[in-house]
Amino acid sequence: MTTIHFEDAINFLITKLTELPEPGPGQAQARQQRAQGADIWIELASAEYWGWRGKPVANLSQDEQEPLIAPFYDAAWALCRRGILRPGAAVAAGQTGQQIGLRFAAAPFYGDGYSLTAWGRAWVKRIASDRPALPPEPDRITAVLHRFSHLFGPGYAQRAAEAVSDWWTGNYLSACTMAGAAAESILLATAIGKVRDASKVLAQYKAGGGRGRVIKSVTGTVTPELGIRFNDALGILSYWRDDASHGVASNIGELEAHEALSRLLRLAQFTSDNWSTLTG
Repeated sequence: MTTIHFEDAINFLITKLTELPEPGPGQAQARQQRAQGADIWIELASAEYWGWRGKPVANLSQDEQEPLIAPFYDAAWALCRRGILRPGAAVAAGQTGQQIGLRFAAAPFYGDGYSLTAWGRAWVKRIASDRPALPPEPDRITAVLHRFSHLFGPGYAQRAAEAVSDWWTGNYLSACTMAGAAAESILLATAIGKVRDASKVLAQYKAGGGRGRVIKSVTGTVTPELGIRFNDALGILSYWRDDASHGVASNIGELEAHEALSRLLRLAQFTSDNWSTLTG
């Protein structure tokens, strides 16, 4: 039986959201006519997903449709919980009681119509450029991350694999922490590749303020632009390695864990592409 994982559904919805045009003056009517008046209509989105895969859900019975479309509703609600979407129309004005029972203009709220919040629109805009596409299966994600093991070593490979495993099993806090640990391995491997003295780099890293000095040892001789980009890519360390591992309660969920893995992949790819310059 064909199934879809929650992660695939949420990735598809995010992709659809990144394709929305920017709102502007004179666009209210056009926005009301799109997706039943919402930014995204789950029934339509799920039908599009399965239509591309040669399985039109409209031709299926309700029992057959359920396992195919339910993950999209779960994904939409997860995006609501993170403040990215809100239920209802894109132009949320005049949704009165007279509309109860009507199925247009995203009103009343049937559970199908969702629209971007102001913060969600900014988040989606950033994600459109920063969020690498991860394969849907954990073994494939691990394989992609392990392509860089020859540069970053077995410590990186172990931590990357554990981050993926934790994400897949729903241990999102642990996934973020391990993604940060894998990023730490990338930094250390790069510094060792440049300094050519592992014991010296490790001793420096363990000392007070060591991380900053190790980063500087790598970026000190490269162009300012490359140094800034490397520092930006290492931003995963300041949150997913530091904040996520602090001993306080956390509301980190699937979105944050996915972003941590995405940032890890971006850091690994960037460092690999610039390895000779960074370690030269």
